Amino acid sequence: MKNMLDIISANITKSWMEVFNDPTALTEDDLYDLRNQWATCFLDLYNT
Repeated sequence: MKNMLDIISANITKSWMEVFNDPTALTEDDLYDLRNQWATCFLDLYNT
């Protein structure tokens, strides 16, 4: 549960329903954006 809160807090997504209410697969563009957002999050955490 904490990880889900961290995802919302880091502005990786704006709502629970945006992530968990849609059973369709992510598009290539969505996956690319998601990976970039995670990379930015990790770099911000570990490069301070």
